[in-house]
Amino acid sequence: IPYIDMPIQHGSNKVLKIMRRGLKADGIKKKIDSLREANNNIAIRTSIIVGHPGETDKEFKEMLDFISDVEFDRLGVFQYSLEENTLAAETMKDITPKEVKQQRFDETMALQQKINFRKNKDLVGSKQRVLVDICNEQGTSLGRTYRDSPEIDNYVKIKGSVEPGMFYDVKITDALEYDLIGEVC
Repeated sequence: IPYIDMPIQHGSNKVLKIMRRGLKADGIKKKIDSLREANNNIAIRTSIIVGHPGETDKEFKEMLDFISDVEFDRLGVFQYSLEENTLAAETMKDITPKEVKQQRFDETMALQQKINFRKNKDLVGSKQRVLVDICNEQGTSLGRTYRDSPEIDNYVKIKGSVEPGMFYDVKITDALEYDLIGEVC
């Protein structure tokens, strides 16, 4: 099943130019729509940076609206920081206050948590192919679906001990904000 990791960039034209991003939200949305139309089981993930120098409240709101519209399957959120030897570090100052970056980070994560919880609830009752990563001493196992990167994304908590490194068909019985709960079929 396809898994797409799309870099998304938002912000002013100056920031987009310095960050060397050419495609804007409408172009990205069209690509995502056509991917989902071609395969409705596709998982789309991206990472977003909040708190760019000069990022306005309006631009931040537009980014939140974009996330709400697209509903990424997985979303990483990072706060802007100067990275050595980049064009942005050479041409821009990190002027966004830490408190603003943190507030925007928290707001973006809260939005994605709601999206993720809804998507997880939609999977309750379904059968998912799960790769098991860990079998713990408490008698449960942790695995992941094709949507999830190891040690980064959601887990499927499986009732019972199963062999790590193996794929199992798991019936999803419950959903949490980030994780699924299930049992081997």
